[in-house]
Amino acid sequence: MLAFLSNPDDPVEAIGYAIHASGATNSAAAMTGALAGACKGTTTLPTTWLRRFHTATRLRLLADRLTG
Repeated sequence: MLAFLSNPDDPVEAIGYAIHASGATNSAAAMTGALAGACKGTTTLPTTWLRRFHTATRLRLLADRLTG
């Protein structure tokens, strides 16, 4: 939560913050990305990241519906 709240307008920075923290960084980064995507939609996430997921289109539609 701290990673997202420290960088609410920049998901890349927020996720990077979570990764560089100590502890279970993979879980923290995943939750930070989920918060960023839910709050800001997919337009703030790098397209290079989204292309790596075979379900990206479906996830993008769901995220946009949540923020829409």
